[in-house]
Amino acid sequence: MAKIRLIKTYDGKSPDDCLEAAKIAFPNSGFEIFKIRDIAWLVIAHNNKNTNLIEANISARPQAVCANVTFSINCSKLDKKALQQYLEKIISEFEKAI
Repeated sequence: MAKIRLIKTYDGKSPDDCLEAAKIAFPNSGFEIFKIRDIAWLVIAHNNKNTNLIEANISARPQAVCANVTFSINCSKLDKKALQQYLEKIISEFEKAI
């Protein structure tokens, strides 16, 4: 099973901003939103590409003047290199939306 977890900081953005961006980023990346936890600033999504279930989530945490965002993705049938492409697309769409 391959897993990737990446933490990024977005200056001047709140966790609420990040939550809204995640709600846009996943569909634009080809993922279906499975669950949204507004109070936890968490969005969980999945993509069932070629019978490979790919699970991903974006969560945010408040800091003094920025938001820390954790991007996580995993799949039992793909390697890290294949998963990295999906993660890059999610982050790209997130950063367009933020």
